[in-house]
Amino acid sequence: MRENFYPLIFNLARKKILFIGGGSVAERKIILLLKAAKIYVIAPDVTKQLRALHNNAKIDITFKKFEDIDIINHYSFVFACTNNIELNKHIGKLCKENNIFVFVAGDKDMSDFYMPAVFKNEKYLFALSTYGISPKHSKKMRDYVKDILTNLKLSL
Repeated sequence: MRENFYPLIFNLARKKILFIGGGSVAERKIILLLKAAKIYVIAPDVTKQLRALHNNAKIDITFKKFEDIDIINHYSFVFACTNNIELNKHIGKLCKENNIFVFVAGDKDMSDFYMPAVFKNEKYLFALSTYGISPKHSKKMRDYVKDILTNLKLSL
């Protein structure tokens, strides 16, 4: 399965990303994507930080339980981040049926993509993934490469 993955750098401007679930997993991923795309959340309740982002008009939250019809709204990417594994898998199946890229929390095999560990500055965009196996290891490797690139004197 790993041979089917290929890294791409997406321009997420004007892209709509839907998060189903408003817990800590969703929060971490939303924080990473906040400046890149328009974020929508569907959840009965969310973390304090997500609520603050909503109150400051940084993200759009619909406070309700997920319904199948919710994904049929031209989203480019969907993150199934509920605390219900079966619901996450159901959302993954719906997205695949509707040709929507989906990340299914807790199920790397059902996910179409993973969130890489990223380092970027004005010269570089570096992304590293362990295929969803060890995000902690990805972050350590990213920090190692960040130190190298930060001290490297290349002119682009």
